[in-house]
Amino acid sequence: MDSQGGISRPTDFRTNFVHLGSYAVLDEKSASRGLHDVYTEKGSSQKTENKAR
Repeated sequence: MDSQGGISRPTDFRTNFVHLGSYAVLDEKSASRGLHDVYTEKGSSQKTENKAR
């Protein structure tokens, strides 16, 4: 996040990140309206899964 609140993704996100899923916000009045994708760094989801066992 930059100093003005803007969010960007790393340029290598397609090779170093795993897509966890997508969700949609359909409320036309919501500032978050639209389709959203959720990513995590490779390995972090596996570490969390291993801890849960």
